[in-house]
Amino acid sequence: MTETAPPPTSRRRRIVQAAVALLVVAGVTVAYWQVSARQAMADVRVVPASLVCNDKPTPYGLQADSGEAPRPAFRFSIAPDDKCLLTVAVVNHGSRTIHVDSMTFPMLKPGGDSGVVIDVTTRAADGIRARTGGSDSMDAVFDLGESIEPDESFDWTFVVRYRVPSSTCDAGTSIFSDLPHTRVSRTGVSADVDGDVNLLIKTTPPPAGVPNDCG
Repeated sequence: MTETAPPPTSRRRRIVQAAVALLVVAGVTVAYWQVSARQAMADVRVVPASLVCNDKPTPYGLQADSGEAPRPAFRFSIAPDDKCLLTVAVVNHGSRTIHVDSMTFPMLKPGGDSGVVIDVTTRAADGIRARTGGSDSMDAVFDLGESIEPDESFDWTFVVRYRVPSSTCDAGTSIFSDLPHTRVSRTGVSADVDGDVNLLIKTTPPPAGVPNDCG
């Protein structure tokens, strides 16, 4: 007995149905992959580790004059030639490995043409240099490229400097909040994590005879 082949329309229908099923499976897989990656990155925290100025540790605590709602902060004074080392830690509280791509310190671009009073850079021995998104950017961006395993952390140390040539003639206090902005990623999905580091920095006028931009 000779079997009758299914009509062409039936074959096309089955092919279309199979293709649709594959697309649905692929879409669900990608969605799960993205959700899983974002959940892993949601378990990342960027926290203060230490601030040491001229070999003297600075405590991290509530500051009543830091706004309507007091927030924890490093509060310190900085003068020309002071050496302040700020260490921040990225902590992975999740169950998957995450990648730390970069850290950004807004309005703290280092360099002679930045025009800022306070800037952030790195120690020469660390081999990490700041970059910016363009000539108009005032941000210090550091490409890190470090992977952090579950329940592990990694520390980075930055140098906070007082730039005399850009300083003003009057003392003042600068407030920098939610530092550093940290770009993390996993399996091609990235997210930005605001840090829990706040700085209240009091600057003093440059001493007499020191070149500066004061009028």
